[in-house]
Amino acid sequence: MLDLAHAAPSGMNLQPWYFYVLNNLEKNRAIAMEVCERAKEQLAAKAKDAHDRGCSNFLFYDAPTVIYCCVPKGTGFTNEFDLGLAVENMMLFAQQNGFCTLPVGLAKKFGEDIIRKEIGIADEHDFFIALCVGYRASDSGDAPKPRKEEYAKWIE
Repeated sequence: MLDLAHAAPSGMNLQPWYFYVLNNLEKNRAIAMEVCERAKEQLAAKAKDAHDRGCSNFLFYDAPTVIYCCVPKGTGFTNEFDLGLAVENMMLFAQQNGFCTLPVGLAKKFGEDIIRKEIGIADEHDFFIALCVGYRASDSGDAPKPRKEEYAKWIE
C-alpha cells in the first residue's frame, strides 16, 4: 500500500510525503482517547456524540492501523495536495483489497502536538492527516452516504 502511495503523481515529482505507520490498536486507542478528551473540551455539540460512541471510536474508529501522513515543514499547499494524491492511492488500494479506510483531519486540529509526541514525528515533518486502515465493523450499520446529484457544471 505504501508503495502505491509513493508512486502517486506529485508536482515536479518531488514526492513530498512521509508516513508513520502505527500498527498497534492499543496505542492508537490511547492516542485517540487523549485527542478526543481535548476535542470534547472544544466541541460542545460534537462532545455528546463523541461520548456516546466512545472516544477511541470517535477519532480512529478502532482501526488497528493508523498511518500518520506528513509533508515537509514550511512548504506550501501544493505539497498537501500531492499528499492527498498519495493518500487516495492508498485508499483505492485498500478498498480493492477488502480493507476500509478513513482519513481523519480532526486528529491534526485537536491533537497534532499529542500525535507528534506519541508517534515521534520528526521536527522537519508537518503532520497533516491520519489514515485509519482496517476492516468494516460487521455491526456498524453505517450505509454509504448518497452522492450529490449535481456536482459539476458543463460549459460549452
